[in-house]
Amino acid sequence: MRSDERTKTKAQHINSVVQTVIQNLTVANAPDKNPNLSQQWQAVLSEEEVLHTQISELNHDTLVVRVDSSARAYQLNLKKHGLLKQLNKKRPEIKDIYFKVGKIK
Repeated sequence: MRSDERTKTKAQHINSVVQTVIQNLTVANAPDKNPNLSQQWQAVLSEEEVLHTQISELNHDTLVVRVDSSARAYQLNLKKHGLLKQLNKKRPEIKDIYFKVGKIK
């Protein structure tokens, strides 16, 4: 096998590995692929808060939650410690919650 062929084969192999890794990370962090997390999040909120929040992703040990207004983000930030305490009963790996303002789908 010539050097050109080995390099091309390795490059294709690395490309497929990178695509697989990215796909797996995306699936693992997607809230709809982790229905228990969504249910657990909803269980610690009031019915009103559930309507105005949506889990965006789980990034390492931080739960990223989209909220529909900055006022709602502020309100939930005040409750963050209590929400974390309740979530940690089922999800001890979550160490922080980050609220970001955005559209709720």
